[in-house]
Amino acid sequence: MGRLLHGASRFLLADKNSIRVFDAADPDYQQTFAFGDRQGFLSAAKNGTAVLVAPPDNGPMSLLRLDPAPWERRLCATIGRDLSKSERDGLPPGLPARVCPVWSCGRVLTA
Repeated sequence: MGRLLHGASRFLLADKNSIRVFDAADPDYQQTFAFGDRQGFLSAAKNGTAVLVAPPDNGPMSLLRLDPAPWERRLCATIGRDLSKSERDGLPPGLPARVCPVWSCGRVLTA
């Protein structure tokens, strides 16, 4: 599945177990989302922030949001701390030094 993203020179390409976003204005740009299992990508939002996914076993369709900010907020709110070394070791390289902001009593401290 491919989609030219609205209002941009970017193109989203989804196939089997990955989604890639390319930018015609910057040949070095590539954003990749890799999945462990094969997926059925049906459609993408015009701005590329979400993809409609159907699992190959004919399970229910779901909306996969590609914007990392909501995932990060949910993860941090759920675990109530930053990631441990072993948790970070299981994730792709390139994470910032701190994923979750400073926590106190289960609440985010704002600056």
